[in-house]
Amino acid sequence: MTKYPFLAVLLLAAIATLSSCGLLHKPQTLTPLDQETINRLRPGLLPRYFANFKARNVAELPDDDSTRYKTWLGEPIPQLDNQFGIGEVFGSGSSRTIGIRMRGMIYFPKSGTYTFQALSNDGVIMYVGDTVVVSDPVQHSDQMSEETTIEIAEAGIYPVRVDYFQRKGTAALRLFWKTPDNDTMTIVPTSSFGHLPAD
Repeated sequence: MTKYPFLAVLLLAAIATLSSCGLLHKPQTLTPLDQETINRLRPGLLPRYFANFKARNVAELPDDDSTRYKTWLGEPIPQLDNQFGIGEVFGSGSSRTIGIRMRGMIYFPKSGTYTFQALSNDGVIMYVGDTVVVSDPVQHSDQMSEETTIEIAEAGIYPVRVDYFQRKGTAALRLFWKTPDNDTMTIVPTSSFGHLPAD
């Protein structure tokens, strides 16, 4: 029996809160891609667009094969460093009510600690494998997400997915990271992204 049970309860609550906010993550257990797959990669992330997406939370994006929305694959997106204003969002042909699911790979040049953060308008969720590394999913004006840190056990190329939506007004999506060699937030470079060609 702890001498200070109330403090123990507070500590457990704090840990639970940090975990629910995505600020604590177990080390990555993914295996980097094999060389044969790497040889097939093309630059950028491959987007699937969802037309007339009027939800206020990007978590409501459906599965890729959903018939609820008109969907289509677009041209690869080379980098996430975009201030669209009131103009077209990526290559969607639209400036509003558009959902986008970007799939591909991300290159981690060495093992160690990586920290992600995004500026978005509206919402965004990003996964490395099944691990959420950016979570700011609801409708909002330009704002920075919470920083989220993960440990990459082995340098290499890993699966990545970015879900994003723009409901109305201005739009933006910029992705930043800190790497083991740099403790300053910088834009994730174009050279870090790739995708497998669609069948």
